Amino acid sequence: MKQLNEKGSVVVSVCMGKSCKKKEAKLILKETNKAFKNKCTLVKTDCQDFCDDAPVVLLGNSQYGKVKWNKMQKELEKLLNH
Repeated sequence: MKQLNEKGSVVVSVCMGKSCKKKEAKLILKETNKAFKNKCTLVKTDCQDFCDDAPVVLLGNSQYGKVKWNKMQKELEKLLNH
């Protein structure tokens, strides 16, 4: 795992395995950093072995598969507003 920014209140772990990279993993990292820079901790992970569900993202303790940026953005906003 590689932490990409300062610690925030929610940990966002993005799988960077081959299948996830081919999907939206890089976009998710970029957009999350831009939109929630100081509010969450971004972490790149090695392959999480859920390649059929790529891209895979962990928000706190919840795992999401086949993630699209707009869905993840909404879930992250919910977590940060609680």
